[in-house]
Amino acid sequence: MIDKLLANAYIYHSPATDITGTALAEALGCKHGSKKPVLKNTSFIVAWGAKTSEKCTLGTVPVLNHPDKIRTNRNKFKAMEAMSGAGVNIAPFVPAAQAGNIGQPGCPVMLPVIGRRNYHQGGKGFWMCPTKAQIDAALAEEKGAQYFQNMIEIGTEYRLHIMKGELIYAVKKVQRTVKEFEQAYVRQEMEKHENLAKKNKRTLDKATMETMLKSQAKKIAADGANQLLRSNKLGWKFVRVKKVAKGLIDEGVKALAALGLDFGAVDCVTATDGTHYILEVNTGPGLTGTPFDAYVAALKKLIETELKPKPKAKKKVAPKKTAAKKGGLAAAAAAGIAAGGNEGAKATLMSKLALAQEMVANTESDDEAEVLSTVMGRMFAGVFDD
Repeated sequence: MIDKLLANAYIYHSPATDITGTALAEALGCKHGSKKPVLKNTSFIVAWGAKTSEKCTLGTVPVLNHPDKIRTNRNKFKAMEAMSGAGVNIAPFVPAAQAGNIGQPGCPVMLPVIGRRNYHQGGKGFWMCPTKAQIDAALAEEKGAQYFQNMIEIGTEYRLHIMKGELIYAVKKVQRTVKEFEQAYVRQEMEKHENLAKKNKRTLDKATMETMLKSQAKKIAADGANQLLRSNKLGWKFVRVKKVAKGLIDEGVKALAALGLDFGAVDCVTATDGTHYILEVNTGPGLTGTPFDAYVAALKKLIETELKPKPKAKKKVAPKKTAAKKGGLAAAAAAGIAAGGNEGAKATLMSKLALAQEMVANTESDDEAEVLSTVMGRMFAGVFDD
């Protein structure tokens, strides 16, 4: 039964998150796609970084990470406004229109700052601004910075995978060795170009591509890992951690709640002074290995719990009243006994009362009444005694 229900679940991904989205669907045995599912044939929806440009109506189908919430979260400035308004600890920020206030009394944003676009990914749309001259330059570009945020002195950076308020997997970023840096760069770039070639139905000369990438990797790795942009392509990698400060997890849970999301990869840091900060939330992270397995297990458990048929509550039947009608106590007692109602002492007492009622009704003189009184005394001997 559960397998049948899972088969009608749907992983709603975007073209950019289709690799992990497709793998999740295959592992769960459900449907998937980058288009809105046919609701009448869908039992459950998991939106994995789904991209929608307009309001998405999904009826009464249960949904994890509604596409409307994902759309809001994609705008990083709006996402920070939502988190800040909910009391999530994030570095102070201002929109580009207020860049002139940076460093002024009353403004929470102080130099140096990071300039960013509202929609950004990885190291794109990034400006390091230690002075106001760099701020002006970032604003002057055709597609310049749209907001500025205080730079955090990072102690350790984490990615917390949280679902329904529970931490299901955690990693932290550590610096790669030069050799690891080169190998990771070549591997990641090869995968990207292979996927592009496959989507565009083109043939890729892998040997030539690998030679070029190795040459590029040596040049990039020679400068060492980027200390500002700690991405996989710039000299950093994730390693699993089993213990994370509760305060950091709590901030991650608050961030998801503020964004109206059910799960996500929460990028966060513990600063050198010990303060916990949330950076952003990824709703369609690329997954392999053990993190992937953790999501499969968590999603399967959650979907099965939601779709498992609930046991029907037993209907309470009110006991039938046996109030005497035409037949008086005799009829009521007879009806109760015939219906299999009261048993034991209660049934016996009802039977005696019914018989007594009939005998009283048939007395025709005081003598008969006295005799009847004696008989009834024997019938109910001990019944009303204290």
